[in-house]
Amino acid sequence: MPVAIAIHHPRPEHRDEWLEIMRQAGQASANLPGLIGPIAGYREADGARLVGVSHWESMDALRAGIAGIKQQSQQADHAWGRQPTDVLVLSEL
Repeated sequence: MPVAIAIHHPRPEHRDEWLEIMRQAGQASANLPGLIGPIAGYREADGARLVGVSHWESMDALRAGIAGIKQQSQQADHAWGRQPTDVLVLSEL
């Protein structure tokens, strides 16, 4: 089961906007084919980074589903990010 991890780097003054984008992405992705459960969101202990984690049935489903989510994230990066979002795509060993 592949996993995608998106690490967002919001500017402190735009953290709330980033959180809203993450909530919207979670809601919008609820019915994506191949997504297992909701996208889980996490905040780093100091709040500097926000992390989204998604589990997928297959690598093909991940590639297809993540494209739309990534586009939304890239738009927010330009306006509110300290740097572009880091995306890790992991497969089981």
